[in-house]
Amino acid sequence: QGTDPLGGRLLPTGLVASLPVLGPALDVTTIGSTRQPEEQYAYLATGDAGLAIVDTTQIAKPVLMSQLDLPGMASDVAIDSQLGLAFVATGSAGLQ
Repeated sequence: QGTDPLGGRLLPTGLVASLPVLGPALDVTTIGSTRQPEEQYAYLATGDAGLAIVDTTQIAKPVLMSQLDLPGMASDVAIDSQLGLAFVATGSAGLQ
């Protein structure tokens, strides 16, 4: 009674998919809605390679949408979905 937050739906466990990007994925932030699953995105801080944007709408088939070369070492990313902005911490190069 009330102990199944997924309502009986099964979720895959283990590795579901992978996608090569330039640089290491140092931080990942996702945006999207479980109520509107047609738009799900992941933003990856990829070190010296900058920022990668991945369409994760089909979680088993992620698609690299863009990879942006940024100055410095991208180590953290935050998203403001209302403003449509990504903020990337790039060490001594500051906030991009």
